[in-house]
Amino acid sequence: MKHTGQAPYGFEWKADRLCLVAEEARIRKLAFELYAELRNKAAVARRLNDLGHPTRRGNQWRDVTVFRLLSCPSARGVYAVNKTALDTIQERVEKPQDEWTHIECPRIVSEELWTRVQDILASEAAPSRSPANASHPFSGILFCKCGGRMNPSTSSPKYACTQCGNRIPISDFEGLFLDEVTAFLHERKKAASDILSAPPELTAERRLFEQTQSRAQQIDEEIAKTERLYMDSRISVERFEALHRPLEDERRAIQRKLGTIKAKLARLEAKQPASQNAAPFNPATLKKRWPEIAPALRRDIVRSFVHRIVVSDDEIEFSYRFRDSSERTAKHQHSPVPTNSPLPSDEPLYIRLPKAGQRCPRTGMTRSALNELILPSERNNYNPPVESKCLRKREGGKGTRLIVWQSLKEFLEGRE
Repeated sequence: MKHTGQAPYGFEWKADRLCLVAEEARIRKLAFELYAELRNKAAVARRLNDLGHPTRRGNQWRDVTVFRLLSCPSARGVYAVNKTALDTIQERVEKPQDEWTHIECPRIVSEELWTRVQDILASEAAPSRSPANASHPFSGILFCKCGGRMNPSTSSPKYACTQCGNRIPISDFEGLFLDEVTAFLHERKKAASDILSAPPELTAERRLFEQTQSRAQQIDEEIAKTERLYMDSRISVERFEALHRPLEDERRAIQRKLGTIKAKLARLEAKQPASQNAAPFNPATLKKRWPEIAPALRRDIVRSFVHRIVVSDDEIEFSYRFRDSSERTAKHQHSPVPTNSPLPSDEPLYIRLPKAGQRCPRTGMTRSALNELILPSERNNYNPPVESKCLRKREGGKGTRLIVWQSLKEFLEGRE
């Protein structure tokens, strides 16, 4: 088999065999020794640069390139080839590891040093999340109007924006979410059973896919930002290359990883039993069971139904999605929200009252005019024509009043 790909650092291809490049092999071994001592990839990169050892392309070492040196098993005498293949739409994806071809090559470091370095890498990569965020079921889904993520506050039981400080009570918000999902599930009990009875391996793989996909989106945003800076002449060519190249490398690696995860998901889902064999599930019990459900399963349930939630001053927008078990090959479908009349995907479930002196951006109505439609008063015979909900604070006091957009829309259309 002829190998045309680039050889790993420290080697070169000769007659379809990996042979050592003496100087590169020496630098790579030094990187292992430095990392075993310093236990930090960035520190190793600085030391190699200070010693005057450039990369193969003549660039400065960075933590990401040092990681490649340390994690590639060619250093221990084994190298994997034939790792990718074309899928049904002619995109190159990574094969499952059991389908790779492994070839032997000269060893650069001892087995003891290799094992020690891999253990340190694993400990360095271990996530360090606060207990609040570790149980956050809306992580990566709940966003503020400003684009910032909303996470549990460390000072109060609320979801708070990391950028502008916008807040909403956790218990009330989750109660609202569960009310909507429960109504939605009454229409799809069979599919709900499939979701909540999925085996742990399938659940974990779905979560990994979501996390990897989220990181891919972040990288795309960072790349776009870097390209804008360069196009606006705000950074030099050298600085652009230094920022852009590692992002492109990571994007390619993540796309390969996504391909592998997709293939594994397809195999796991194909092994799923028929939906009629799944454990029975009563949607009405979801809200009652919610506090008892494990944090990881809560996140899986949220991701099974909701793609994105945006909290702004005047509305809370739920973007639903639903994947029916009987249509495993289909893409995620945006489902109708649980109302009598489906809403378009670009319309919210709820809107907030505008601030005093301002008008609703969707209807042009004032705060007082909307209050007359949602609150009992003499004008409406104490029977408000428009539905609304109130997120009440546990500590007492006034809560946040949410107007059901579909109800308001139908009322306004009926007056025309």
